[in-house]
Amino acid sequence: TTEIAKLAAAAGEGNPITPQLVGQFVGLSREEKVWGIQSTIAQGTTEQALGHLRYVLDVSREPTVLVSWALVDLARKTAAASAAIAAGANPGDISKALKLWGDSARAITDTARRTKPRAALEVFRRAVEADVRQKTGLGDPERTLERLVVQMTMSR
Repeated sequence: TTEIAKLAAAAGEGNPITPQLVGQFVGLSREEKVWGIQSTIAQGTTEQALGHLRYVLDVSREPTVLVSWALVDLARKTAAASAAIAAGANPGDISKALKLWGDSARAITDTARRTKPRAALEVFRRAVEADVRQKTGLGDPERTLERLVVQMTMSR
């Protein structure tokens, strides 16, 4: 009830508590920040993507396995979208089939449009390999994720 009182005070007397106001006060959940890395990798520079990765690992303290899952998911969607675009599918159908929504739908389809299907498939293969390495104790998980982020941003 204290949180609702804060929202009511912020909205002002007689004004409704809007979703935008709630979003402003609540912000993103920790898990949402992890999944946000997909848009950063798809649209941002290598430096921005690495900065987002370090934020998720160092500040949010998300487990490397969850971050790896988000990266593998992005690589899978990009590879599938790239192949579909090359085959003549339209972005709306691709978004629906891959269950893409919001900003990530445009980011992923734009990246897929710029990436050759073979290159996108190779990044997906590397993402799966990185995930396996991490889960079998081969190498440092954070360094493995950093290398993968660099590979993903350089491939587009």
